[in-house]
Amino acid sequence: MKRISLPFLLLFIYSSLSAQVGTGPYTDCSSLIPEICPGGSYPASISGTATAPGASFDCPGSTPITGQPAFFFIEVGTAGDFDLEIAPVDPFTGLPLLNDLDFIAWGPFSSTANMCTQLQAVNRVDCSYSSAFIEYCNITGANVGDIYVIEVSNWDGSGTPNPCNIQFTAVTTWGGIENPFTGGGYAGISDTIAYCTGDPIFNLIDELNGFPDSWGTWIDASSNPVGPTFDPATDPGGVYRYLIGGTTNCPGDTTWLTINLVSASNMSITQNGTDLEVTIADTYSWNTGEITQIITPTANGWYWCVVTDANGCISDTAFYEVTNIISVINETTNSERKLLKTTDMLGQETPYRKNTPLFYIYDDGTVEKRIVIE
Repeated sequence: MKRISLPFLLLFIYSSLSAQVGTGPYTDCSSLIPEICPGGSYPASISGTATAPGASFDCPGSTPITGQPAFFFIEVGTAGDFDLEIAPVDPFTGLPLLNDLDFIAWGPFSSTANMCTQLQAVNRVDCSYSSAFIEYCNITGANVGDIYVIEVSNWDGSGTPNPCNIQFTAVTTWGGIENPFTGGGYAGISDTIAYCTGDPIFNLIDELNGFPDSWGTWIDASSNPVGPTFDPATDPGGVYRYLIGGTTNCPGDTTWLTINLVSASNMSITQNGTDLEVTIADTYSWNTGEITQIITPTANGWYWCVVTDANGCISDTAFYEVTNIISVINETTNSERKLLKTTDMLGQETPYRKNTPLFYIYDDGTVEKRIVIE
């Protein structure tokens, strides 16, 4: 049992609240340029020419990428290859736009203090001047602490480009790491859910609204690490926190998930005369196919039932053996017959036994099966 999501509403909430809106644009590279954070959205330039001491803005096959520039840097928090999607979005709604973005990336550098003096061709790691409105910056072999500078040009060959924001997203399409950033991210929207103690194990992050980033950690009310999965049968209900760490430039985020556990009904079967009755519940499912609270057995044997209570929780199966239905053979019937022998179910001749199926074989060729239950 779980809550129902409203995906369209949540998509709007996510696009409105999750992206970090940065400062800028900075057309000159300096130590003041903004750091790229997960999901960050930053103003693009609509004028100006890129400048940096001794920089090369060449991209092979293109004229120098200098028009309508905005400078950024990224500090690597997880080693490996990573791929940044660079996309134009509406500054107010976060919806995609069709601005033609181009870029150059340089690095790796060890400090933000002197990164802007090292933007020479030898340090260029990737660039693109394609007409596509979404670009991809591919960085290979990055180490923790490496710094890369990225200049993004909001290019328009016919004049002044339309305003837009530039959104950076790490993508895994080509096998790059999901979170190359040193900090920041979106933890989603808090929620309260209910589960039955008999429900299967689930992922905690799947229960948060708003499409949270996946690299956070979970803690319980006592700040002990937990998760990322939850077992309703063994884990306690309560309030759990999802934490995404941050830095000075890329703040972290926190959200809460309240889990209410509902125990399945402790049900049992009782016999009242010839009837079997199960503990009252919302729905019933007997092995006989009946769906009522009370049934009337027609033969001895095992009966069982599963119930679902008003909370939607399914009980364990309850069993009951019926043994008091007596099979009576009218001895006056066929009184002319002569009993030849009595056998058990294996065909072995056997004397009379209580509570055991026996076969009575007569001289006229008839066979009767009897069980006398006492």
